[in-house]
Amino acid sequence: MLKNDLTRIEGLRYVIDDLDIRSSVGRRMLFERDWSVSPSELSNRFDHIEQSLPKVSDPRFESLRTKFLQLKDILAVLRLLTEGGILNDTDFFLIKSFILLYYDICGCCEQMEYGVIVRKNLDLPLALLDPDGHRVSTFRIYDSYSDKLRQLRNELKGCPEEDRDRIFELISECEEQIRFRLSAELRQYTEQISSALSDAAYLDIVMAQAEQAIRQGFTRPELAEGDTATGYWGLFQPEVQSSLRVRGVDYQRINVESLGAEPTLLTGANMGGKSVLLQSVALAQVMCQYGFYVAAERAVVALCDAVYTISGDNADSKGGLSSFAAEMLSLNQVVERVSSGERPFVTIDELARTTNPVEGAAIVGAVIKYFSEQGVRSVIATHYGNVDSVCQRLRIRGLVCTEGDVVTAANLQRYFDYQPEPVTTTDVPHEALRIATILGVDEQIIKNIRKILTK
Repeated sequence: MLKNDLTRIEGLRYVIDDLDIRSSVGRRMLFERDWSVSPSELSNRFDHIEQSLPKVSDPRFESLRTKFLQLKDILAVLRLLTEGGILNDTDFFLIKSFILLYYDICGCCEQMEYGVIVRKNLDLPLALLDPDGHRVSTFRIYDSYSDKLRQLRNELKGCPEEDRDRIFELISECEEQIRFRLSAELRQYTEQISSALSDAAYLDIVMAQAEQAIRQGFTRPELAEGDTATGYWGLFQPEVQSSLRVRGVDYQRINVESLGAEPTLLTGANMGGKSVLLQSVALAQVMCQYGFYVAAERAVVALCDAVYTISGDNADSKGGLSSFAAEMLSLNQVVERVSSGERPFVTIDELARTTNPVEGAAIVGAVIKYFSEQGVRSVIATHYGNVDSVCQRLRIRGLVCTEGDVVTAANLQRYFDYQPEPVTTTDVPHEALRIATILGVDEQIIKNIRKILTK
């Protein structure tokens, strides 16, 4: 369920909060959306977003969207009705108002030739709640529901004071009988009304997704077939991009062209963007399988059963575990899921970073070997060299400057190239000394580092 991944997947909450969903029922339905591994279901959702894109510039689009501000979540009322409850006048009002609003929304869609939802026939339940055919959203127990009720109300108008309480009581009994009958007659239409409510909420979501896709530059993912690898061109992490724009810094989009069944080992200098790359590929996978366009200029996505992200930064301090212990437990949970037959996509940021280099490299190599044998799509970032495993290897290009460039702590990031590129060597970049020098670390410490490195 999407709401369970909001805190697990970095950047997902930003994407959801950025959606301009106008109704509470639309937001509830989005949070309750299940992970999909169905190409047909996802393609259908992508088709609806694509169908909505040209409508965003239609002046009637925003007018239609404002109608969703009036859309109330009547799920509790429908559930009460289904369970045999007797509705009160407010409940009848909510259902009647919804049906009229639903017809209004469908009418606008038909005028715009916008076919994401198809009008359901709710004429019969509407007739029950609007017996006089006035088509106004107010509701009361109308005289036309009962000749007896009409007669009692007429008697009340001119009756002596001593008879008023008796007539009031008779009117109340008659009205309660009508509520009982109306509830029973409406009950047979709860499924149609509920389906119409879901359709309206879905349209609210789709329209918000289309508007977001245009504003953020998201694209429709292509669903990979067979053993086709996942690939992204112009991939970005929208929350990071937004943050950099606020600071006036350009965001470099990247290409990751082949994430297949063979694990990918990612290396690169600190500050080189490894963590953001991992966030970006995990977020894109999640967005795709929840039926969103993804944060890339082009995307080919192989579907998986789940996405797991492991980072030593997420230490279980409340449980009294070190970052390494929490990391190992998280890794073991993924292994258990794989052993049970699940085929996830896994990202691991700086696996075993807090242990010594010899054991750390061995742990990385062992995990890659296991993932390779099990066919687990994965990207594992590391700063360890000499990781002895068969896998795809990518390296962030890192600090790129030429003679004459004046690199300082203030402009250092401008000289980083965050594009990953294939490598065949097991070595990792050694740029820490260079970066430390640029950042102005004490000269004596820099000299001592150089002496140790040249021994």
